[in-house]
Amino acid sequence: MKIRAISLLRLLFQLALLCLLFVACDHLAAARHWLIPGSVIGLGILLLLLWSRILPERAVSDGAGWLLGELLLFFIPPVISIIKYWSLIRADALTVAATVVVGTMLVLAGTAWMVERMFNLEKRLHARQLSRGG
Repeated sequence: MKIRAISLLRLLFQLALLCLLFVACDHLAAARHWLIPGSVIGLGILLLLLWSRILPERAVSDGAGWLLGELLLFFIPPVISIIKYWSLIRADALTVAATVVVGTMLVLAGTAWMVERMFNLEKRLHARQLSRGG
C-alpha cells in the first residue's frame, strides 16, 4: 500500500511538473507574441533538458507514460464537437479530411525519419563505446 501511494504521488508530481512547464511556456509565448505555440516551446525545452541529461528520464517517465496511455481521452472532445457541428463542417469536409490525412502522413514520415536517425546515432555511440573497451 505504501509503495502504491508513493507511486501515485510520484505520478501526480510529474504530471504537475509537466503541466507547469507547458503552462509557463504558453504564457511566455503569449506575452512575447511568438507565433510558435507555448506547448511546442515547452516540448522543445523538455527535449533539450532530457537530451542534455539535466533532467533524467526517470523524472518524467511515469507522468509521460500516463499521458500517452490516456491519450484517447484527449480526442473525445474534438470528436463530439465534430458530431455537434457537422452541419457547419460539412461544407468544408473534403478540405478538412484532406488536411488531416496529409498532416497525419507528414507526422508519420517525420517520426519515422527521426526514429531512424536516433537509432543510427545510438548504434554509432554504442559501437564507439565498444571500440573504446567500455
